[in-house]
Amino acid sequence: MSNQPTLPISPASQVQAARDSLSKHSAFRGFQYASIAAAPAYIVLTLVRRRPLTINSTLAATWAGGLTGAAAGYGTGYWNYKDLQDVKVTESWAMLAYNRQQVRLNDYSTVGAIIGAILTPAIFYKRVRLPHAILGGASLGAGAGAITHYWQAAQEHRSLSNLPKDHSPPITKPAVVVKATPASAGPSS
Repeated sequence: MSNQPTLPISPASQVQAARDSLSKHSAFRGFQYASIAAAPAYIVLTLVRRRPLTINSTLAATWAGGLTGAAAGYGTGYWNYKDLQDVKVTESWAMLAYNRQQVRLNDYSTVGAIIGAILTPAIFYKRVRLPHAILGGASLGAGAGAITHYWQAAQEHRSLSNLPKDHSPPITKPAVVVKATPASAGPSS
């Protein structure tokens, strides 16, 4: 038996924590999507307008787009989960927490953001402002991590779909027999 103290957490605060976690995940998902789309969209928009394209302005637009995507994602998540029943909120949270693909996507995106935030200032030293280099590099890295996850997931799906189909019958579990014990009428003396 463990003598560790447990924190008294009410079910209402557990549901609120799950609701907050889902909203934060929506913000992270919005940041991932915006990080993928912001730099190409800015480059195309700048070239269409025939304005000069600089690394500094591209990195600034990339992190601003990521921040906008995170804000939009959080607002969407809050809107979706604010009036949802408590049982549905905890079910959604559990489905999200134990989804291996989602965890891998978040891990790849986080690692990419860290690597991008470190490498971009090192590569573009003295060419861009440091805040734009760090934040824009993190946004580019998060987008690159998300794209890497999607690429690997597509490759795994493609390799699994080429496997030969197994037409054997499914394995059935053996029946477990539980012997019933007679219920006692009361304490025996």
